[in-house]
Amino acid sequence: MKKFFVVFCSGVMVLALTGLTDAGSISGKVKFAGKAKTPKKVKITKDPKVCGTKGELIIEKLLVSDGGLQYAVLQIEGEAGDAPAVEADQNNCSFQPHVSLIQAGAKVTLNNKDGLTHNIHSFADENEAVNFAQPGDDLAHILPEEAVEVAEIYPVKCDIHEWMNGYFAVVETPYAAISGKDGSYKIANIPDGSYTINIWHETLGESEHEVTVAGDTTLDIELSK
Repeated sequence: MKKFFVVFCSGVMVLALTGLTDAGSISGKVKFAGKAKTPKKVKITKDPKVCGTKGELIIEKLLVSDGGLQYAVLQIEGEAGDAPAVEADQNNCSFQPHVSLIQAGAKVTLNNKDGLTHNIHSFADENEAVNFAQPGDDLAHILPEEAVEVAEIYPVKCDIHEWMNGYFAVVETPYAAISGKDGSYKIANIPDGSYTINIWHETLGESEHEVTVAGDTTLDIELSK
């Protein structure tokens, strides 16, 4: 039986598939073709005794480190299977990670680590949009199944702390990843063959690249405005 799981490698979130033989992988870096500005700091307007006390908050729309682009969603088509459980945090009055990778049908647990009330307000089109409070003593809240039924990348925010925003990247395929802080990514256990890799980024939009997988394959990708 094929089994799926979520792994984190050097800050990269990956949906992985086990139980395949003669499978390869795609790995590399997503790079930004341009000069990135230093991200702006978030202005804390509420709950300053909690918000921002665990580290400086910045606007995460375009994060580049030594040319590597963070939070790009990469995916290729593949046979779906059991979706691995996912956890997303509200911590330091920010959504962590800024972009959560979720296979359609997964159990999604929203953790509140701040001890104060947040709310989850999603802006989905294909899935059910949600808007509910999560008090500080509601440490782990399960997202309704209807919120992650089909593939769609949509924004989420907290209306109480207006700077809190992020994305839920719901994908059908198990072959998906999000680029890490240095732009690195890996999509593992892919059968050899030719694929179209689809890329989404909050600021830079969507693009496609062709790739042929023959064992472990390297593909660096450059995105621009």
